[in-house]
Amino acid sequence: MSTHVICPDCGARNAPGALWCGQCYRPFEESGKPPGEPVENEAEDDTQMQLQLALPDEPRMGKGAWTCSVCGRVNPLAESTCSTCGATIFDVFREAPPEPRNPGQALVRGLVVPGLGHVFARQALLGVSVAALSLVGISLGAVLMAHGVTLAGLALVLIGVGVWLAGALDAYRWALNEPDGVVLRPRVLTVIMAAMFVILIAVAIASRRGQ
Repeated sequence: MSTHVICPDCGARNAPGALWCGQCYRPFEESGKPPGEPVENEAEDDTQMQLQLALPDEPRMGKGAWTCSVCGRVNPLAESTCSTCGATIFDVFREAPPEPRNPGQALVRGLVVPGLGHVFARQALLGVSVAALSLVGISLGAVLMAHGVTLAGLALVLIGVGVWLAGALDAYRWALNEPDGVVLRPRVLTVIMAAMFVILIAVAIASRRGQ
């Protein structure tokens, strides 16, 4: 008479002749009787059956196990908590923290190309904003100065250069993981963009009145 196979690790009941546990995926030995297979003994009453389960002294570590991401201990899947450090099995599936960036490299990249330091420091969206405001301010200012609008053009150039330099310093702070010292936040960038539009509108109004 075939009997079910009881897993010695998690106690799950498996089909007769199972090669591994369907609950914790503990592999059973291929040769001989799988470990944990109950042995049927006749009881005093013929209608009753006594099961004897041979449990190993220590849980066997095989395919049905998980490795703790904190201490490296290998634990059976039946245990959701590491027996060494107490970390949970869910810690294994958490993403590893990103590698730190070199602040000096972030600063240099930000000085060479506006916004590049932000990209290096994993702040790509802010980097794009910094690059756009810097290049637009400098280019529009140069155009205005070339057409004789010196004051407004110089103001735009200074704004563009200021955003460029402040962005490089912010990239340095982002790489240091010190966001409290960051100057060019989204609100500040919005205010700067609005100021540039005001200058352009003032130039347009002045040019119409001069015609």
